[in-house]
Amino acid sequence: MAVRVFRTFLFAVTLLIGACSSESASAPPETPPSLVDCAEGFARNAGGLCVETTAAEPCASGTRATIGKTTCEAVGMSACPPGTKPDPSGWGCTDTLPAGGCDGATREAVGSATCVPIGDCSAAFPPAGAILVDDDFSAAQLDATHFRKIGDAIAAAAAGSTIAIDAGTYTEDLVVDKALTLAGRCPSQVRIEATPTLATSVRVVGATGVVVRGMTLHGQYEGASAYGGAEATFEDLVVDGAGFGILADSSQATVRRSKITGSKLQSDKRGGWGVSAGNGGNIDVDDAAIVGGNAAIFSATDDASISVTRTVVTGQSPQAPKRAVGVVAFAGNVYVERSIIHDLSADSGLAAEGSGHLDVRSTIVRDVHVSGSLARGHGVTSFGGGKVTLRAVTVARAESVGLFVRDGRSLLNAYDTTVVGPDKSGTVPGNDFALSSARSGVGVMANDSSKVSLEGVAVVGAWGMGITSDTRATLTVKSSLIEATRPVVTPAPNAFSFAVGLQIRASSATVDDVTIAKSTLAGLVVGKEGTVKGKNVLLRDITATGDDAVASGIAAGDGGSIDLEASAVVDSSVSGVFATKGPATIRLAHSAIHGTRLVRAGFGHGVVVLEGASVRLEHTSIFDNAGIGIAASGGRGLIVSSDIAHNPVGVHVQGGSYLVESSGDADPESNEVRVSPDSRFLGNGSRVGSGDVPMPASILQ
Repeated sequence: MAVRVFRTFLFAVTLLIGACSSESASAPPETPPSLVDCAEGFARNAGGLCVETTAAEPCASGTRATIGKTTCEAVGMSACPPGTKPDPSGWGCTDTLPAGGCDGATREAVGSATCVPIGDCSAAFPPAGAILVDDDFSAAQLDATHFRKIGDAIAAAAAGSTIAIDAGTYTEDLVVDKALTLAGRCPSQVRIEATPTLATSVRVVGATGVVVRGMTLHGQYEGASAYGGAEATFEDLVVDGAGFGILADSSQATVRRSKITGSKLQSDKRGGWGVSAGNGGNIDVDDAAIVGGNAAIFSATDDASISVTRTVVTGQSPQAPKRAVGVVAFAGNVYVERSIIHDLSADSGLAAEGSGHLDVRSTIVRDVHVSGSLARGHGVTSFGGGKVTLRAVTVARAESVGLFVRDGRSLLNAYDTTVVGPDKSGTVPGNDFALSSARSGVGVMANDSSKVSLEGVAVVGAWGMGITSDTRATLTVKSSLIEATRPVVTPAPNAFSFAVGLQIRASSATVDDVTIAKSTLAGLVVGKEGTVKGKNVLLRDITATGDDAVASGIAAGDGGSIDLEASAVVDSSVSGVFATKGPATIRLAHSAIHGTRLVRAGFGHGVVVLEGASVRLEHTSIFDNAGIGIAASGGRGLIVSSDIAHNPVGVHVQGGSYLVESSGDADPESNEVRVSPDSRFLGNGSRVGSGDVPMPASILQ
């Protein structure tokens, strides 16, 4: 999948404001102060201009400035669940797990900085009244309650019995068809090995009230499984090297305080799954560790469900030809809460596919790596019709894309979630500015008619793109932050850096109460007939990477359309608002554009409209920009009841564009820049510029 960026670049020319200004007698006269009230979240400053009310910079990590509030507001995952802590960066939460893996009969556990023993070898053993199994019993010791083999004890036991298994290695395939408790002394001392048929360590068939605990199950096709309406509890177990670690088919299973590790793809190309459910199976996993395999959690059919709480998932990697994933709802439902998915080489840490539904809460997903073509390194994915809901989730350092959604039936909703980019981006864009999803470090990507909704989400430190949508995707972003998107560089000889906060191409987006800050090139870019509509959008500190580079708070081209109410573009480099290549359109109402800065080659314009594009400004303040307030060259504009103040030049037209004073509300004619009589020109170096001056040029790839 490729993303394309709307690129602007600057010819090496210098704008000489003094040489191109004019006190033309035809300039619109200054008018009395406007009587129109400022939009909610805006207030008049000492000069009578409507200016956004926001918190003073800088806001601390984990917070953002918003229009209408003088204090910084929390954003992203801010309430860390038990066993986790705030990340030192201030963005989201992190875990306290051991630095290395846990060997043998120990496991990682949420909230523990050390490996936790599985089972207690010093506990009283055997339980009172239990049938005893010990592979060291002599023939003289065998009777109706003492056995060398577990299978013999199962056959002899009455329903409701407890079978206590002492230290030893038992090579058996066990089938339990009645209510029994199989209690090993502890997993480090009791080991059940695969038989030559590689069948199942413990298969529960049709029975309820079955408990299996305190042992290691090694090397079987199925480690522990439940079939035919069974109800079984598997606890204090180590399941090692099975094809399917724990499986429920048409049954209910509970897994507690256990480790499933090293699940292997079998000769029939099946398996490699830690915990899996299908055909109406249901599994509850609590306080467990699932290490390695192709997939830790796999829900296989529409009527299956798996619930995962306080569980650590780590170390998954591809076993060709199968791809790897941490937790996947291929079909059915998977619920994940207060869990840690970390350090895996996989397509995705969490995924929903096909008819699968994935609901994730209070969980950390971090360090998802790329490994060849079978592990593409996404944090969370939804594709093929999958549906994902995230609530209070941190997704950190996914090498490719933090949240990746594609295919028309796919859906992702994220609330109070933090997405943090990886330390490095492995992508090298081509000179056509295509940005591959592999190792790109993009924050959020929506493609192919998918639907994505983000509320209370922070996307921080992504590479190239904070959030991007393409190809008829539908994106909704509310009460969210996109900050510090980091630049990637195209190859020499035409090396060019770009980092866009929010990009919309051939798709649509609705934005409400969104802050975009500290990007390079542009905060919000719309192209290829994409559309953005919204309100209360704050774009701050959009910077250029070099003296001759270009940055713009918002930019539209190639048929793109932007329509914003009560929004502000503050402290951009080169241009605050940039529209080019008709029929691109930008409309701002009850908004403010100010503080646009110069780079070495000049500019610093509030608004630039070029090449047949159109800009409409209603009740908007354009002030304190280092260059021209509104500059048009071959473009058109409508300025209604707006304030153009304290710019070196108020309005400048050239390249066929012409200036008209009129109160008409109809769309302006080609090249017409129409200014309403009640628009005010206050304190500009000159109201109207003259002659031809350099303009930023643009390319839409």
